[in-house]
Amino acid sequence: MNIFFQSPIKIFKYKNFRYVWLSEGLSLFGSEMEMIVLAIYVFQTTGSPFHVAAISALKFGGNFLAPLFGVFVDKFNRKTLQLIVRYFGFSVSLMFLMIMIIYKLEIWHIYILVSLGSILRTLDLLVIQSLTADSVPSDNLHGALGISRSTLDASRVISFAMGGLILELFGIVWVYVTIAGVNILAIWAAIKINKPTQITTAFNNIFKNLKIGVHEVKINKKIQVLIFFSFMVEMTVFPLVNGMIAVFAKEFFYLGATGTGLLASVISLGTLTGALIVASNRQFHKPGYTIIIGSIIWHLLGLTMIFSNSLVLTMILLLGWGVAGGVTFVAMISSLIRLSPDATRGRIMGLRALAIYGLPIGLVFSGWLAESFGVKQMIIIPSIMGIFGTLLSIIVWPSVFKITFEKLPNKN
Repeated sequence: MNIFFQSPIKIFKYKNFRYVWLSEGLSLFGSEMEMIVLAIYVFQTTGSPFHVAAISALKFGGNFLAPLFGVFVDKFNRKTLQLIVRYFGFSVSLMFLMIMIIYKLEIWHIYILVSLGSILRTLDLLVIQSLTADSVPSDNLHGALGISRSTLDASRVISFAMGGLILELFGIVWVYVTIAGVNILAIWAAIKINKPTQITTAFNNIFKNLKIGVHEVKINKKIQVLIFFSFMVEMTVFPLVNGMIAVFAKEFFYLGATGTGLLASVISLGTLTGALIVASNRQFHKPGYTIIIGSIIWHLLGLTMIFSNSLVLTMILLLGWGVAGGVTFVAMISSLIRLSPDATRGRIMGLRALAIYGLPIGLVFSGWLAESFGVKQMIIIPSIMGIFGTLLSIIVWPSVFKITFEKLPNKN
């Protein structure tokens, strides 16, 4: 059996990865709780799906700085960058808390502070991906990234349900007390990370180094298709779990904060399962096929949800939707990191991070669809777009099927 599967827990034998994982997990717990709580709070106070979508989209507004941050990640000490992110993340949560205690939290406060936090989120993403790659051997990278993705989804399972419950029982102030406390623990874990060994290139000026990253993408068709897929799924499927689930839950099943948190947790449980499937697979050597098949299933399951009038059946479909998403996303990101040369990984992942702008575009588009045509169209149209986009990628980049890695030796 161990020819094909391995225990995902084995990846924790690498000490540095343990602390990278812990710092990431704690930070994600806080940021994911904030995301679902703000979506619920904004929808309850304004009644506008567009405001929910716009604020959720702003969480990714800082991604325009991703190529620049990619240069920094390749050049500067990644532990130091991680600590900077953690300290500033704690500061933003304190700002929210102080405004709520001293003043009344207004919608414009949320827009400003979420925009500030989006800059930190962008740098954090690139630092974490590079620190993870630094912490484990390359043939264990898909396992480490599977665990990393699982951490995000486990954080969502717990924080979505807990965030909705705390908001309903105690109010938004206590939500941010919890977030601030978790951020303090994330700082402690980041301090415990050992200084990573980095392969760097000559650092003449920022623009020259950016051009090196762009050139790597231009000459590599496999990296191009992976970046396309990243953009597409961010636009077509991620809006649902990144804020629009509050609209879906209210309009389809009249659910409040706790019920919305439960539905979001079901999705994340599915994604956690999918990520663990990839992490435990020793012979994950043909991710290109996984990405294509997984993407089609992912979008098809989205379409089937609109035909369900049962909450239980919808939860089952959301679980399957999450599994397909977890497998597809980890296959995509692990392939992209493994295909990126060590010395320019930060820059390539920085360019890939621009593809995350598909999410704010998708969020605004979904919000507009929901307000103009209804919540069913918010699900139907992006799902159809995703299926056609997947088929188009096969035509434009047939090299997607050639994304393969060497098989690991069998262990008897």
